[in-house]
Amino acid sequence: MRKIEIIIPKDKVDETKETLNRLFYEYNIIEGTDEALVIIFTDISGSKTTLEELKRIGISTTYGRINILPIAGLIPPLRGRAEQRPKIQSLSFEELYSIIEPQTHPDLLYIVFIIVSAIVAALGLIYNNVAVIVGSMVIAPLLGPIVGSSLGTVTSNRKILKRGLFTEFVGLTISIMVGLLLGFLFYYVGVLSNGEFEKEFGGRLSEMFLRTNATLADFGLGIASGIAAGLCFVSGIATALVGVAVAASLMPPAANVGLLLSMGEFGLAVGSLWILLINLLCINFMCTITFFLSGIKSPVQSKRMEKLRARTARKDLLIVLAALIILAAAIILALF
Repeated sequence: MRKIEIIIPKDKVDETKETLNRLFYEYNIIEGTDEALVIIFTDISGSKTTLEELKRIGISTTYGRINILPIAGLIPPLRGRAEQRPKIQSLSFEELYSIIEPQTHPDLLYIVFIIVSAIVAALGLIYNNVAVIVGSMVIAPLLGPIVGSSLGTVTSNRKILKRGLFTEFVGLTISIMVGLLLGFLFYYVGVLSNGEFEKEFGGRLSEMFLRTNATLADFGLGIASGIAAGLCFVSGIATALVGVAVAASLMPPAANVGLLLSMGEFGLAVGSLWILLINLLCINFMCTITFFLSGIKSPVQSKRMEKLRARTARKDLLIVLAALIILAAAIILALF
């Protein structure tokens, strides 16, 4: 449920009323000396449609201001046309941007969470503890930057796209370095040793070994995780994000790369890196597709600019798709 407050000049009230009459049964207008406040209550899908129509007549782009507020409940319930509601309700671009954009900054809190989750993942892998490994997936804040780069791709917003990619790179680099340092530490104290996998194939370090062999199943997992991530953000269902973070499984292979490098297992480290790249690219690609199919697009702009941004978005998607095809082809060739 959303409350939309529209602040407009008084001479724009009639035009705004005409627009709203086509969309809603009821709204409230409070008129002041020079400005008027229009108040609307709607569901998520109605909020998206309303914002698009209001911006089309110039509100928030050339004049006025729009405030979007979440509502816990409404008494009496909102009277709406349920038969016209879409099967999947999606947030507006503005709401989605306000949720995702803060998660694309590589600030101190992000770095601390990355370090902590990488330590947890590395320890879980070293001691072959599945529960600890799952815990590292929940803690890791890697999903936010990936979704941010997807939003930047589908809207051709180069700023958030570049920042999302940079934050991903920072997080993954730190994760690999943490795994490398912990690997050297545990190698020094004798917990890890060279040739461990030849001696104990599928044994004490089976969780590490499981993350060294990329298969086509990893593509399926990444694709499903990307769709789920996109739907969670688009629909505003935050409760499912924990499950998506676990399914995405980004932190364990990243930490595993560092651990394997510290043990001198360079071939296995490359295999773990492949799994990481597959997860990243699949989630990014499918999340972008989900945003596109949900109708997420940048604010109203000229037709020329809209066409230019659409071409840019298609080019970015083709680059990611080409990378996925190359990875899939390499895995198929390795299998046969």
